[in-house]
Amino acid sequence: MFSQPIVFVIGAGASVEFGLPGGADMKKKLAETLNFNKRNDGQLFGDRAVYDLLGNRFGQQAADRQNDATELAARIGEFESIDEALHWFSGRPNIVSIGKAAIVREILQSERTSGLFNQQNPDIIPSKVYAETWLPHFLSMLVSSLRREQSLELFRNVSLINFNYDRTIEHYLYSRLRTDFGFEPAEAIDAISTLAMIRPYGSVGPLPWQREGGIGVSFGEYIGDHERLFQLAENVRTYTEQNLAHELRFEIRSAIDSARLVVFLGFGFHQQNMTLLQSGQSQPWRRALGSVFRIDQENFETMKLKIAGIIGCQSPSLVQLLPRRTHELLVTMRPTIMAAL
Repeated sequence: MFSQPIVFVIGAGASVEFGLPGGADMKKKLAETLNFNKRNDGQLFGDRAVYDLLGNRFGQQAADRQNDATELAARIGEFESIDEALHWFSGRPNIVSIGKAAIVREILQSERTSGLFNQQNPDIIPSKVYAETWLPHFLSMLVSSLRREQSLELFRNVSLINFNYDRTIEHYLYSRLRTDFGFEPAEAIDAISTLAMIRPYGSVGPLPWQREGGIGVSFGEYIGDHERLFQLAENVRTYTEQNLAHELRFEIRSAIDSARLVVFLGFGFHQQNMTLLQSGQSQPWRRALGSVFRIDQENFETMKLKIAGIIGCQSPSLVQLLPRRTHELLVTMRPTIMAAL
């Protein structure tokens, strides 16, 4: 377990290890899905099922909403992230609403095709080795030095600031506690309920075991009707909506201000996301680690300066950026992470 407060900032690159799309791939998928221009033979470029879904939802205004979707598809590639694209269209709520619904649909489809989806039992991940993913190594750190009777202390001192819409973290932890550690369902739920999970942009919805009575969205669930899809889309927040979420910003700031170490995993360091991580004060003992896979090293010094200023490290030298995948960072830097705490 972690003896001192630690914050993990989770970006899309962390979910890529389980087969979900990264930010660039997600933008491409949404652009292809929502492109309702027609080919020479009259067939749509985009997803006919989504086109029909919008038709069923909006009735006489369907053509206008389908045009809105096509406009979003045409513009989304010009922005660094999907969130920035929706922020651009924040003055046009129909486009934002359609964009959110498309995100939910794509995330659920991606969960269904990921390595964590189990057709026979959606609550339990397939029984196989996940060595080249970050969550097994994260869980290993959590259980280190704990006794079985201390299950409710598993997530003590841990905060996750999760910028992703998917539920891979909760899904993996619940399943592994059940299968590998012998937790009863209620015991696993109680343990995970103590995990401080902060989601600046929300998610596609709670998993069934996270809701009393089992009302939720199964991992990789297929959503076929527009009422449920747009209802779930209300769980997704945009960057524009964060300006009103003072409580959320306070929660993020409090987590970072108490942390001795901040670890960035698969995070893209986009400007709008960085502004949400603003600490209240710098500390001489605060350090940061980050996986920066496929980011040119020429950017590192500038990035270190920015990160140090945002999260309150008193010197850029206390920020370490490593060109490694998320699981590689946890494997190679485990002694440093545990020693820092």
